[in-house]
Amino acid sequence: MLQAFWDEMTKCQIIVTFNGDSFDLSILKKKLIRYGSLSEEETPLFLSVDLCRLFQNGCPMASLLPDLRQKTVENALGLDDLRKDQIDGAESVTLYEQYASQPEGDCREELRKVI
Repeated sequence: MLQAFWDEMTKCQIIVTFNGDSFDLSILKKKLIRYGSLSEEETPLFLSVDLCRLFQNGCPMASLLPDLRQKTVENALGLDDLRKDQIDGAESVTLYEQYASQPEGDCREELRKVI
């Protein structure tokens, strides 16, 4: 699953994330290295635009927000109606860990619903 996701991502020229540089992309790369699908020397050939980093480093709107959580920023930008996910980031991690420990287990169908 991780390899398929990485393969699709690397077809892109630009990846836009929220805290992806510090969290998502870093973890994804470490997992791919761990499972032998990527070497430590390989560098992705896409530009990563991390919106969290942009807001933390001088975006004037940031000072008007109570915090810089993803949902707060989405609400401020009027993007909250576009969000289709049913679970938050912490729940995503738990669901993935359940799947990783038992790929044929009960969470398989739940995972398909949220992907």
